[in-house]
Amino acid sequence: MKPTIFRAAVLLTAFLLASGRSAQPRSEIPPPREDEVAGVWVGFDQDFAHFFRIELAKQGNGVCAKLYFDEPAQLYNVQRWSLDGISISFELAPIDDAADPILLSGQANRSAMLLDVASKTTRWKRKVSLVREEDFAAKNRKAKESIQRFRAREK
Repeated sequence: MKPTIFRAAVLLTAFLLASGRSAQPRSEIPPPREDEVAGVWVGFDQDFAHFFRIELAKQGNGVCAKLYFDEPAQLYNVQRWSLDGISISFELAPIDDAADPILLSGQANRSAMLLDVASKTTRWKRKVSLVREEDFAAKNRKAKESIQRFRAREK
C-alpha cells in the first residue's frame, strides 16, 4: 500500500471512530409493530425454575401464566401491554388468589423478548427470555425430523 493511501485510510478510520460511525454499512432493524408482537410467547427465567406463557391479543390485552417447577400455574390478566420502540411494558393483575402481584417489562422484537419480572411485594426478581411458541415448535420439529432421518440412516 502506498504511503499516501495508507495515511488516507488511517485518517478515514480515525474520523469514523471519532464520529461514532463505522466503515461497515449499517442496516438497523425497525422496531416491531403491535401486530407483530401479538401472539403466544413461551420461555423460562434465568434459572429455568419459572416457566412463562404469555398470550397477547392485538387489542392490547391478554393473559399470562407463570409456573414454578411443577406447581400449578399462577394466572395474570394482562390488562394492557404496549410498545415504545423495542421497549415493551405490561400492566398485570393477578387472577388467582395465590398469584403474587408482579411487574413485567423489557425489550421485544419479532422473534424474542428479554424481560424483567419482579414481585410487587417482595425483593424477588428474575430475567425472562421468551420466544414465539410457533417458532419454537417449528424449530423443534425440524431438529427432531433431522435426528430421526440420521438415526434411520444409521440402521
